[in-house]
Amino acid sequence: MAQIYNTDLFKEVKDVAKLQQNTDVIPTRLGDTIVPVVNVNPKDYYTLDIYRDGSHTAYDSGTILYTTPTDKDFYLTNVVLTASANVAFDGSQFFVDFVDANNVARGVRMAHILTNISGGQVSVQFYHPILIKRGTDLKVGMSVGTAGAANVRGAIAGYLVYNTKA
Repeated sequence: MAQIYNTDLFKEVKDVAKLQQNTDVIPTRLGDTIVPVVNVNPKDYYTLDIYRDGSHTAYDSGTILYTTPTDKDFYLTNVVLTASANVAFDGSQFFVDFVDANNVARGVRMAHILTNISGGQVSVQFYHPILIKRGTDLKVGMSVGTAGAANVRGAIAGYLVYNTKA
């Protein structure tokens, strides 16, 4: 039978089962008297599902689609980026930008072809959701240009984790 060496697990078994160390025999081997069932994330509660979209038409830092909460974890699961521009538009790309939990700036980008009226769409699903830094903005925008007109539309989807351990 397996021996319990994890002191936190041993304490949790004792606390959850309301065992008294001075009167009850606390099992240290799985299967001796009780078989504990361990839920590895019992204090995490998931909820969906944030969906935000917006559009942007100016040459600046972008439009905020969503600001992550400061007290919950937000996981990004999907990004959709759609853009169109006229021939005179001289910006080089459209984007949805964000900062991950490791404080690394990341984004989904779509290049603009300068020789023609263009439009396009990029859709990305993150099979391993990206944990976004708490209290930061997810933005849609376009690179700085000086002429022409363009419209970029971005959408993001993800979910929040209510972590009572944090």
